[in-house]
Amino acid sequence: MNHWSIFLESLGTEYKLSPSVRQLLLFQFAKERKHMSVQEIKTELERYDINTERYDDHRKRLYEAFSETCSELTKVNRGKAQILWKWLEEVYPNWHKQHIPPTLDELWAYLWRSATEGSHIFGPITQKSLESLGGIGESREREKQPSEFPRLIKVGQSINLKVKPVSVAKIIILERNKTGNIYCLCPSYLGQENTLDKEPLVILEDFTMLEEPDELQLLMIVDPELPSFDWFPISEEKSLQIGCEQLQDIFSRTTLSAKVWRNTYKVIV
Repeated sequence: MNHWSIFLESLGTEYKLSPSVRQLLLFQFAKERKHMSVQEIKTELERYDINTERYDDHRKRLYEAFSETCSELTKVNRGKAQILWKWLEEVYPNWHKQHIPPTLDELWAYLWRSATEGSHIFGPITQKSLESLGGIGESREREKQPSEFPRLIKVGQSINLKVKPVSVAKIIILERNKTGNIYCLCPSYLGQENTLDKEPLVILEDFTMLEEPDELQLLMIVDPELPSFDWFPISEEKSLQIGCEQLQDIFSRTTLSAKVWRNTYKVIV
């Protein structure tokens, strides 16, 4: 059963519809019948061997059941089905949020939309770009030099991740590849240090070679009061890949002072 059908079922229970009227709600307002006329719905009912003897009466009772919360139904004699369709589609998103756990893609999309463009704040670096910055010391000299995070990196190159000191805080860096898998890069066994202070932070302990073309999205959560999650892959026994439960954990336990940054890069041949 799809989410829309579950939604209709829940309304049937909430509005205490009789079995026959509930059956009509589920049948007539199934997504595939949105643009059918009253006569077409009746013909469909007969085709499915559903008794249509009291069809008009059941329709009347259906509209009466929803008239208190959808007052527009009481203002017209015709077109009630279109009005109820509109009301159902307006109510559905809020019901979905309350009753259907978000998918991994939905959680990531929400974080991505709420993030600030951060291509000047953090991103991948190559060995060459790191050397041009004079390592990770001598911050005053480094500030005079341009800092660039490449958007295109060739297969076979090795990269690291660098974060500028935007604030004194703890960070989480997540990466999503084009297949939709999400990985926690920091803190992890690849780079356990996740405290930002006055110096830029180079995340990974070793440079990681890029072995195949890909499209990567990076998210960085910066929070002065970031808790230490027990699922952080600090040990190699834990997988870098995370799922809904871990992303939901970030949503529920990060503070209002948290800031989210985003960046992207491609690995090309």
